[in-house]
Amino acid sequence: MTRARLLASRARKSCWRILKRAAILLFHPEPDRFVTGGSIKIGFFENDSELRYHDGITGDLFAQADWTLDLILTKYLKATVSYEGIQRIET
Repeated sequence: MTRARLLASRARKSCWRILKRAAILLFHPEPDRFVTGGSIKIGFFENDSELRYHDGITGDLFAQADWTLDLILTKYLKATVSYEGIQRIET
């Protein structure tokens, strides 16, 4: 086998391995079983060393993105609430 054929064969195999990994991350309900680091971790630090609370999010990447945005908006972002008449205003 020539060097060019060997390199082409290796490139094809690594391409399929990458595609399989991407498919697992995108569509499998438990990608952590197959791919290490396939989860999101979020933490809130009071100062440089004091962790107040943290969350880990697992699942396929579509669900992770959805749950991450929802969690950040509901738990981690603090908004000041004020009222103008009967209308609630968050800043």
